[in-house]
Amino acid sequence: MAIFHVAKNGDNKNDLVIVYHDDTGEIQKTYLRLFSLSQTNELVKYGEIPLDSAITTISGIQSDVVTGGAEKYTRLFIDCQKSEKTIFTFSGNQTYSPQNYNNTYPNKEITMATAIAYSDNIYAVKTHLFLGGEALINTARRVGITAKLENIPSLPLGTNEINIIEMVSGYASFANLGYKIKPHLIEKIEDLDGNVLYECNHDKELVLNPSLVFILNNMLTCTYNTNFIDYNYPTAISLASKLKHTYSLKSGTTKGDNWNIGYNSKVVCAVWVGYDDNKELTTKDYKHSQNIWYKTVEDYEKDFSNEDAWYIKPDNVIGMLVEPISGKPATNSENAKLMYFLKGTEPKDTDATFDEILNN
Repeated sequence: MAIFHVAKNGDNKNDLVIVYHDDTGEIQKTYLRLFSLSQTNELVKYGEIPLDSAITTISGIQSDVVTGGAEKYTRLFIDCQKSEKTIFTFSGNQTYSPQNYNNTYPNKEITMATAIAYSDNIYAVKTHLFLGGEALINTARRVGITAKLENIPSLPLGTNEINIIEMVSGYASFANLGYKIKPHLIEKIEDLDGNVLYECNHDKELVLNPSLVFILNNMLTCTYNTNFIDYNYPTAISLASKLKHTYSLKSGTTKGDNWNIGYNSKVVCAVWVGYDDNKELTTKDYKHSQNIWYKTVEDYEKDFSNEDAWYIKPDNVIGMLVEPISGKPATNSENAKLMYFLKGTEPKDTDATFDEILNN
């Protein structure tokens, strides 16, 4: 079922919401609030919007996680990287200097979970460059994203554009623990006599390592976890007391638009907010986007039981209490966070940081 809602909105602000059943690929609800019908046609024509740092999630798991090479990449889940104001220098003396939101930097080593919680751009670019530019593109292709993606340092920060349905489809591979399903609007077509003329095929394809996806899904709950309040606030901390169920959640922000994409084992929901004339968003607008997201997904959940639709831990994954920001084994139980690792890769006090490993 697809519901398109077009309503006049005097401030020219656009809200686009996609609700996707992650187990079948059915796009169950689509809300499109635009200034006028002509604006609707314009969106269908151009169809793509900046993906911002929402693609950082794909950056976080970009690797050959199905066939080989796992040891090298799984270190990224536990190694800390130093996030500070950084100028990256490339051949020909070309430089690139990404910035964190509000120019906030920890100036110390942080975990991938912390980087996701704060949407840390320095960490994302370092990871992208370490793995090689093609890794993110290849992983995006694997989860069903076909949009043009340039092999550039800023790609994990969302400098290319992706259709929102493709982005939701990509996130659905995380929601399905590594299985890709093609999104669709039409489930079945029958004639007047009940003969089936068309029925959607729900075939699934394993494209990502389920154990690594389980670990990533849990890290994406840190975006609204109070344990990660430190030198900054998690990007969705305002939702911490509002959510009744557990979700993986990632936001993406520029001056002119905002994404929120979240999911669990039942549903994927994406919200994009921006203005027709690319006017800068206000703080209220950013909160507006998050509120649309949580109210939509919780409204969807009310049709099911109160049971949390979360994931069962794989046998080769182990949980461990760690200090949220440093990732070291926890010494203070009050602020300890249960994080998950492949067995044998659990963090130790003596572990070298990611930057130390690279420099040796």
